[in-house]
Amino acid sequence: MNTKEIVKQIATTNFKHSETKLEQKTRNQLRTSLLDALKNDLTDLIDTQDCSVLVTEKGVTLAIDNEQVGYISIELVPTFKNLDFEPFESAENKEQMVEMAKQRQEKRIATNKAKIELQKAQKERHEKLNEVKKNRSSGQDY
Repeated sequence: MNTKEIVKQIATTNFKHSETKLEQKTRNQLRTSLLDALKNDLTDLIDTQDCSVLVTEKGVTLAIDNEQVGYISIELVPTFKNLDFEPFESAENKEQMVEMAKQRQEKRIATNKAKIELQKAQKERHEKLNEVKKNRSSGQDY
């Protein structure tokens, strides 16, 4: 089975559930099927000798060969959320957080640029004042 087939199965099956959760046995079966499907799909998608796709205790792990450290491991852990979870609201909140972080970063960059320009102007003014003092002490006027 591939991931697309698992999604279709989830979309069309009538599951036993409480008010907020799917039945544990059902979640475990779906999780096992989903992990196997993800492994197969990722193996086909990545198709490289530099990466192994493994089903581990918690999820699917990409073990990517790295000459310096051996392996870089990236674990994808599927979680069945409670039925009252609002995925679109959560995605919107994430987008807002990313946008706010981007704005804070842009503000820091602008502030840093302004500080650099101020320091540059102060340095130029200081150098000019020193030049004027030097010229006055040597008897030269502008």
